[in-house]
Amino acid sequence: MYRHAGNFQTMKTLSSPPTSHDDISQPRQVSALDRLIGQQVRSFREAKGLSQQDLAGQCGVSFQQLQKYERGVNRLPAARLHQLASSLDRPIAAFFNTPDEAQVMHAALQDRLRTAIVELDTRTLQVLVDLVDRLHPA
Repeated sequence: MYRHAGNFQTMKTLSSPPTSHDDISQPRQVSALDRLIGQQVRSFREAKGLSQQDLAGQCGVSFQQLQKYERGVNRLPAARLHQLASSLDRPIAAFFNTPDEAQVMHAALQDRLRTAIVELDTRTLQVLVDLVDRLHPA
């Protein structure tokens, strides 16, 4: 924290105890914006047809770390966002666009389906794949 003294800025004395907003050793909490950016990373990655492993390799991180960024568990540093934007051929500003209601609903349904698929037995999964093939032929 700085005090203004004329045209000069002087640092607060070291003997002063830090207040909660002065203590920069504490990492900031993940915010809704961090989660939004993560959702955008995932959406752009899937639209480009890249796996988490592929994109992570291009950016020099593990796929687990990329997964944490996409889920909004970890904050995404600016330099890493720049790398991701470059790898995904997107302007950085695109990661800050808020999705409309239809996109939010679509993403929620996709998440719900991903969760449900894990629980399905092989026979039921095959029936579901057959249904998807009939609804959306390749």
